[in-house]
Amino acid sequence: MLRVLSARILGRRDLPRFPNNRFLTPPPLEPLNLDLASLGGGGWAPAEFEGETHDGRKVYCRYRGGWLQVFVADAPGKEAYDEDFRVFLENVGPDFHGGLSLGQLCRRAGITINGECPPLPDRAEMRREHFCDLNGATTFYGGGNRCTRETVCRVVAEICRLAPLSSIVQPVIDDRHRMAGGVLLDTPDDITYFRSFVVVGERPPKSELATLSNECWLEDICPDVLVYTVTADGFPHMRPYGKDFEMAEKHLGRALRVVGQDEDCLTTSLNVSTSFPTEDAARWQKAIEIDKAIYECFLDYELHYYDLQTGKREPLKEGWFSTGHFDPVIVRWVDAADDRWLRIFGEGTGEERRYVGVRAVPASQPLA
Repeated sequence: MLRVLSARILGRRDLPRFPNNRFLTPPPLEPLNLDLASLGGGGWAPAEFEGETHDGRKVYCRYRGGWLQVFVADAPGKEAYDEDFRVFLENVGPDFHGGLSLGQLCRRAGITINGECPPLPDRAEMRREHFCDLNGATTFYGGGNRCTRETVCRVVAEICRLAPLSSIVQPVIDDRHRMAGGVLLDTPDDITYFRSFVVVGERPPKSELATLSNECWLEDICPDVLVYTVTADGFPHMRPYGKDFEMAEKHLGRALRVVGQDEDCLTTSLNVSTSFPTEDAARWQKAIEIDKAIYECFLDYELHYYDLQTGKREPLKEGWFSTGHFDPVIVRWVDAADDRWLRIFGEGTGEERRYVGVRAVPASQPLA
């Protein structure tokens, strides 16, 4: 199962490290062999489809975050949304992906409609609707973390370093918020848009970049190499999560500084993704090499918790993460002053309310 890491250092329950399972090849599946009287729908994140069996039982299908689910009610007149009616649950696509056609749904789950399987979308529709090839012929990669712009640039530079002649492409966006060409950038520092691309080992001609659009992707222009999509948003604005930070300042009577909520340490959710033919051994090898380099842009840390009133370190409690894989630039910023924290959260209510700050120290041993 592919998991895209999002080490949201300001979220209470989301302090995970980089996962090891960043690659996904959709596996062969046991078909439902289910013939329906009707089925239709669509949409994005989730894509939802509703229909009926030949004996009048309702059917509901849902696809979001790479997971496909099928529900079939056990009797006519009942809604199919109950988990007790779920007959299919499989990870068939990449994380954060939320669209598939009716034909893809039926082929992946083993469904027919009145004995027929709807057609698969053509290439133009696949591109236009952002559908993915989910039949196992394509392998997907996705990884990321919360980090600073400095580290985003380092990640892009590492991808380029591992393949001579690699190029950084930034899309041109028109008034309808659609891609209308692309421009080559000289360095990662030149990236100004929240999404950019790295073409590994190839420099596409400017004339071909002019054809880049929502229907013609860089993967179509450069079909024989890896093309990485690098998404990083949120630098221009602080991230005000909840009221704990402000309430802690008021309660303690002193100023506090928190990652992502301070203009000197703005962060973004970085996501790096690509896909390639499953049988392409050369691209597999290069993707694994690049994955290792991206992973090493972040470091392993142990998490320490402190009572902000007393300054004493707190013992680890259930629900508190003990380790994380973080941007070292963030950790260095926190370490530079006593009033800086990875995050702050409150515990208890009323007079028992207290505030806890989180810091990171180098892990005593690498995270498994």
